[in-house]
Amino acid sequence: MPAWHFQHGDSTLTNNVNKKRKFNFGFYLSTLLGFLIIFLAIQSETLLFELKLWIYLLGLILIVANPFYQYLLWMGQKKEERLEFSDKLPPLMQSAWTGDLEKLQASLQSKVHIDSRDDHGATALMYASAANQAKMVEQLLKNGANKNLKTHKGNNAMFFAIQEKNNEIIYLLSN
Repeated sequence: MPAWHFQHGDSTLTNNVNKKRKFNFGFYLSTLLGFLIIFLAIQSETLLFELKLWIYLLGLILIVANPFYQYLLWMGQKKEERLEFSDKLPPLMQSAWTGDLEKLQASLQSKVHIDSRDDHGATALMYASAANQAKMVEQLLKNGANKNLKTHKGNNAMFFAIQEKNNEIIYLLSN
């Protein structure tokens, strides 16, 4: 799975978000069909060479293009899942997860502690890092968020930035 999912614990919220990302049966069926087409073309001795090349190409397209298409579909679902997941978070963490700067400022002005934690020990900075919200990470750091805090499993905000391969957030957290 693309690495963005937020693994800070065995949360039912996390598990519900991740269940929606599983590839459907069509993915496996078309990949199997692609391999089957290539196998049959290899086994056939009566097909013309040019026809075999076209059959190989069709098989490769089924094998390679389908996972790419499924990944694109998955990326399109990401924002909806992020919003659904965030409905169950405290306002500060919800704003960090969704990238809502106004809600973040309102939470900070209402004297919510910037390093408050959820049931797993995660902070708003960790949520922003896991959700690839670089502007939120920058705002939280400017407002004094502690980048060294760790979840109950020992993961900090840098762990989630590295997991997401987000160089911008990695840079922000390393300074």
